[in-house]
Amino acid sequence: MKRLFSSKVTFLLILFLLICFVLPATAAQDKRISIGTASKDGIYYPLGSAISEVINKYCSGFKAIPEVSTGLSENIKKLGEDNIEMGISYSDFSYAAYNGMGRYKDSPIVSLRSLFALGGFQPFQIFTLVDSDIKTIHDFRGKRIGMGPQGSSGEIEGKKVLEFYGLDYDSIQPVFISYNDVVKSFKGGTIDAFIHRGSLHSSFLIKLISTIKVRMIPVNVPDEFFKKYPYYVVHVIPKKTYKNINYKVQTIAVRMNMLTSIKSGLTEDDIYQLLQVIWKREKKWTSAHTAFKNKISFKDAILGLGVPLHPGAVKFYKEKGFSIPENLLP
Repeated sequence: MKRLFSSKVTFLLILFLLICFVLPATAAQDKRISIGTASKDGIYYPLGSAISEVINKYCSGFKAIPEVSTGLSENIKKLGEDNIEMGISYSDFSYAAYNGMGRYKDSPIVSLRSLFALGGFQPFQIFTLVDSDIKTIHDFRGKRIGMGPQGSSGEIEGKKVLEFYGLDYDSIQPVFISYNDVVKSFKGGTIDAFIHRGSLHSSFLIKLISTIKVRMIPVNVPDEFFKKYPYYVVHVIPKKTYKNINYKVQTIAVRMNMLTSIKSGLTEDDIYQLLQVIWKREKKWTSAHTAFKNKISFKDAILGLGVPLHPGAVKFYKEKGFSIPENLLP
């Protein structure tokens, strides 16, 4: 009886030790990775969910969770505050945050690091009337150019393009209008052309194309532009993207980037391991939404990034044969 009692005590003691020490140690092995996306009914939440599923299924030691956010600027903020470990945002947003520009002038987020580029493009789209004498941006001189709302990111970025055509607000007549007033402004003759940097098929652009006969103007900038603004890439808007625009339009665009932070707790080895798994299972997450069909590719993984790569990412891409530009080295 004593021996039986002693055995039970020993068993319970071992069980107690397992519960107190072994199980917590096992659970602690999984690093939590919150991935900032956007609204749940948008295109980036499904993408973040698919990447999380790949990490959870194929990368032991990590627990990834997609997180809803109010917008892509919030993801930058949360990364800077160490509230998420990864997040999606535009390359120009991260560039501005990292370099202390605009709203980040007094509080740059120098901890931001890039992981890879995604397929979401925001191209420049420039429209003029079909019978206009404006053929290129050079022809803007002296013309009334709709720049969008004053102080908007589109207006600020538009000025950068004008600069490389030798233009500024002294050589054109800038007109600041809301997007909903574009059609009215063309009809009323208060603008000769309109510059917009944003997603294709925005509702006000669909209204414009459906209401007025317009042409699209290409954006061709020199290599010096990309040296000064490395977060831009050359982009081609396919023909028939819009009604009656039966030709390709060359332009430039910013891209969506997957970001992290050096304050995230993810080590160089962690990032290296995560990228190995994510890109090995590329098809499982790049097909998460039709918006990304044929828009994400490994060969363009570091094209159009806004901030330097994480050291673990540098190691991974160098191993894969990538030549890392100087501005992307941490």
